Amino acid sequence: QPKGRIFVNPSRGFVLIASNLPQAPAGKAYELWLIPKAKGGQPIRSGMFQSESDGTAMHVEQGAVDMANTAALAVTLEVDTGVDAPTSALVIFAPLPPALQ
Repeated sequence: QPKGRIFVNPSRGFVLIASNLPQAPAGKAYELWLIPKAKGGQPIRSGMFQSESDGTAMHVEQGAVDMANTAALAVTLEVDTGVDAPTSALVIFAPLPPALQ
């Protein structure tokens, strides 16, 4: 089962460290999303990444994170050019701790 750990600095960005993440097939990549707190809010694209042959991955996203409006981060497998909204099942879902929200 893929697992991820998120380290967040609201003013500087976040780091996702993942394990057990299979390598993406040709033409695919993992896409990270900020999941809004608002019901019906659209996930916000937050970068593409690949996993290593051993199933590990690290994605660094620089820039302020709107913690007041972000409930979680999620990862999906998408075409390697990225998409505007998730099109596949969540591979990793990481709710932000209440202290960070």
